[in-house]
Amino acid sequence: MTTATRTVTARTTATATKLAARLAGDGADPAFLEAVTDALLQFRVEVGRDPLTLDELQAFSDGEEIDTTPLEVLTVASLREMLLVRGLKGAARMTKADICDYLRTGDRPGQPKPAKPDTVAAMRARCQRLGLTGTSGMGAAELREWLHTVDTYGLAEAMDRRPAKAAPKARSVAAMRAELKAKFPTVTGLSGANKARLEALKETGVLPPAAELTKDGKLTGETCKKRLSAARASGKDVPAYSKLKVDELRALVAKLGLA
Repeated sequence: MTTATRTVTARTTATATKLAARLAGDGADPAFLEAVTDALLQFRVEVGRDPLTLDELQAFSDGEEIDTTPLEVLTVASLREMLLVRGLKGAARMTKADICDYLRTGDRPGQPKPAKPDTVAAMRARCQRLGLTGTSGMGAAELREWLHTVDTYGLAEAMDRRPAKAAPKARSVAAMRAELKAKFPTVTGLSGANKARLEALKETGVLPPAAELTKDGKLTGETCKKRLSAARASGKDVPAYSKLKVDELRALVAKLGLA
């Protein structure tokens, strides 16, 4: 079997491996299972659906022409199998048309739509349901472009057409940060530096330390994280804090006596 040449996400590979194991049968040799998974991923890209049998997948791997059957003419059982291996749930009472829409978009029919589906949060959530990962650093334009590919060309095509990272706007903090990273490659801590610190680095070649307090005398979020990290390193029992907001960080620091 040929090896798939495209880059895939961990979740995409995991769902493909599940289907590959079912096609290959119990007790399949690990090397054979890996080959089946690679071929299955390539099949999804070129045919636009999952293979229905191992024989069909083998024919594809041997270079035979495969019927690029639209989802609508597949059996409901086959469509439900595709939902299952992709981790899409809640289709027990769906019509065939709804299942096809669910496979194409990742949005479960009948679910209430977000009030503002074009927000960054809503678009990231939809990407996550589709198995399109790595969106945390994407902006609205990149997310919109990726989902447009899903809606226009299908999920398999979107997995191969990850949008290029948008260039930061001119004169923005992001643009300044990118410029300084190129100019001072050995300087660390640029990702969390604010505009004032970046401007100081640009003028002097030295990145000043971050202020520990805000203008109104409160601990900054970065200071809180540093204190919590140091406390954890010293053996103190510190709960997870990476997703806490700044007020929650300050409360945790105070609770642990680190203020």
